This record gives sequence, structure tokens and C-alpha cells, in this order.
Amino acid sequence: METILRPVIRNKGATIGIVLLVIVGLIYNWILGMNPEEHEEFLETIQDFLPIVMFITLASLLFSGFPVAFILGGLALLYGLIGYYLDVFL
Repeated sequence: METILRPVIRNKGATIGIVLLVIVGLIYNWILGMNPEEHEEFLETIQDFLPIVMFITLASLLFSGFPVAFILGGLALLYGLIGYYLDVFL
């Protein structure tokens, strides 16, 4: 067991990155598997909570100490891609 855990503990950043990619892939497949009625209901729910999540993300990243221009550009790109993949843009 220790021989399996040693590389995982040594490469924590890579392990976390892989786990996050798997989670994002599972969520993406779940969204693609919805029927149109479920998809519309999901989008309405997302539209209700998205401004709150965007504000919390912006506030937490601004207090992290990174340059403001990088934070704003990165968040714009991130939420633009989320909107694109959820088919929010017509």
C-alpha cells in the first residue's frame, strides 16, 4: 500500500489536477445526457446562482494577491467557456 501512495503524495498537484479533470468530464457528460426539458430547467437554476458564484470567485481571487488584470481576464475566459458549453449564447 505504501508503494502505491508514495507517488501520489509526492505529486499532489498532478493528482489534484487529474481528479479535477475527471470531475469536470463527468459533469460535462451528465449535462450532455439531459433531455431538452431537463436542460432548460438546469439552465434556469444556473442563471439564478451564477451571479453569486461569480462574485464569490472574484472576491476570493482578488484577496489572494494575484494581479487584478490576470484575475479579470481569467474569470472572463472561464465564465465565457462555461456559458459556451451550456449553450447560453445564441
